[in-house]
Amino acid sequence: DFVLPREEARRLFRAYNHIWDMKIDEGRMQKVFEGCSRNGHVVIDEALKQLAK
Repeated sequence: DFVLPREEARRLFRAYNHIWDMKIDEGRMQKVFEGCSRNGHVVIDEALKQLAK
């Protein structure tokens, strides 16, 4: 699994959200990160799957 520290993942997803105008609100992103977190890191593959729904 590809994992990143939570804050690094948040910055990355915010940048993609802004650049690609994905319209993912901050609350939804936070919920996905909480559900896809392990030991303070976000499992990026799982987060992408959840946000793509």
